[in-house]
Amino acid sequence: MLKISFLGAGYMSRVHNRNLKKIDGVKVVSVCDVSIDKARNFAAENCSQEAKAYSDFNEMIDIEKPDAVIICIPPYSHCGQLEYAASKGVNIFIEKPIALDIKKAESMVEAINKYKVISQVGFHFRFGLAVSKVKSLIDEGKAGNVSLFDGRYDCNSLHSDWWRDVSKSGGQIIEQAIHTYDTARYLFGEAESINAFMDNICHKHVDNYTAEDTSAAIIKFRNGALASICASNCAIPGQWNNSFVVICEKITAYFKNPCEAEIFYTSLNEVKKEIIIDETDLYYQEIQHFISCIKSGRKTLCPIEEGYETLKLVYSAFESCKYNQK
Repeated sequence: MLKISFLGAGYMSRVHNRNLKKIDGVKVVSVCDVSIDKARNFAAENCSQEAKAYSDFNEMIDIEKPDAVIICIPPYSHCGQLEYAASKGVNIFIEKPIALDIKKAESMVEAINKYKVISQVGFHFRFGLAVSKVKSLIDEGKAGNVSLFDGRYDCNSLHSDWWRDVSKSGGQIIEQAIHTYDTARYLFGEAESINAFMDNICHKHVDNYTAEDTSAAIIKFRNGALASICASNCAIPGQWNNSFVVICEKITAYFKNPCEAEIFYTSLNEVKKEIIIDETDLYYQEIQHFISCIKSGRKTLCPIEEGYETLKLVYSAFESCKYNQK
């Protein structure tokens, strides 16, 4: 029986805990939050009666000795918890972005590698059936040369107080649209250069809203392919849309989301269309994958190094935006 602990008693911890209940051989033994009341409520409402609540993370790790910890706290709150857990041999699942600065992310990667624990970053788009299909076509050479990734992430929400504060969230590019940037990296590889723009167009009247609500970036990859990625928090209230198009030499794929796509095979005498629709819960897929990797001792689909590389990409986009605003 794998013992699981949570850091953070918010929404994403509830999502992951709900899916852990569907997996055999795991047990949530504890939850930690800066608010002991929130930790107690989470344990009482979501976990077994034996689950303990803590407000001190190191104490929880030392006493409970979990096999894995699931870290679901805002990016500004990362202050050595991952490094401490790794030093105790605890496997790590961490939500994105793994940090707000590159040096902090580097320390996380160093800790995971030094103590040889299994890690996974919560980029659940990678587990979409449609994304997996196109990834296989590219890796196997069946897609031909990769050409263009055209992605959009749009929503309309004030989110939480910390999310609106760019010093705590990093802004929409770093905290939210990072999923789209990671999908582009996952499919096309590492970037060579990036040029981006951003502004707060629709939320200037909102107190303490310092994050951007509109952004656009152009990326050139090392293999010559290009990407355009736009993000907006000025779109349809209550909707979070993650659509993108992937164009390669031999295929063109129109994604409604990571699980649904129309793939056109364009190198044939007659264009062939394949429709992929999958209703699998991606949050379940990613946490089930993490648990199975712990049990088998194999590397995850998105280890800490991948979270670090995608953070560098969105950080570069954000820095380009700041430079272009001068």
